[in-house]
Amino acid sequence: MEKAPSPDIIRSPLLIIGLTGYADGGGVASHSIDYLIKHLQCRKVGTINGDSFIDYTLNRPIVTIRNGIAKTFQLGKYQVLLSENREVLIINGPEPNLKWRLFIDMLLKIAENAGVKSIYTIGGFIDHVEEPRVSYVLPDESLKRCFQLEFLSPIEYRGPSSIYTLMLKRAHKKGFRAISLWVHVPYSIHILLPQLGWIDYWSSFTLLSALKRITNLEINLKDAEELYRKFKDSLEVIKHLAEQETLSDSLGSSLKYIF
Repeated sequence: MEKAPSPDIIRSPLLIIGLTGYADGGGVASHSIDYLIKHLQCRKVGTINGDSFIDYTLNRPIVTIRNGIAKTFQLGKYQVLLSENREVLIINGPEPNLKWRLFIDMLLKIAENAGVKSIYTIGGFIDHVEEPRVSYVLPDESLKRCFQLEFLSPIEYRGPSSIYTLMLKRAHKKGFRAISLWVHVPYSIHILLPQLGWIDYWSSFTLLSALKRITNLEINLKDAEELYRKFKDSLEVIKHLAEQETLSDSLGSSLKYIF
């Protein structure tokens, strides 16, 4: 770790983890974390060097070149941030390519030193649903009584895993209350994201709303709701234009055979 957060300045009962990469469908996890950082007025209290966890041939460093001069070169790293009221700890960065257990144990050590009781991971995945909705994953049946779950649905799935599932299992063994919240990003929206700015603000607002409800987090979602409404308006316009184009193509095809 480049800079370890001091236990003297952190006593946070809540940890939220949002990683880019596999669990960031629709850009939802990264945008939601950025929203939390801004609106909870978080400050950085620590960093984790990514060299041991990131394959830089898969997650390339970011370089800034101006007028032929390399100005900056940024290797991947993880930030540890604390909300202004010191009640929420946030960790963000790319999902590790390597040494998952070591990475998880490092995060859990930070959580333990900070007095964290509950851990929430957030993510998004592409699904064939009409509208965004949020589901959950728990590491053990016994934790169902620890969370307000009546407005969420349990996930049914078998296939490739994100790091979150292993994180939940290891966190539970160490006595943390841990849960993953996943928003189902509609495929019909996902395929239009290049025309909508790459971030699914509807799914992000849905995820943030669920997170606020399950954690009783004091955060204003007015800006997130405004982004969602503008996004939905743009979505309707694009869908309408696509329908008109399809209709035009269909009529054109018919006319060929008439004339």
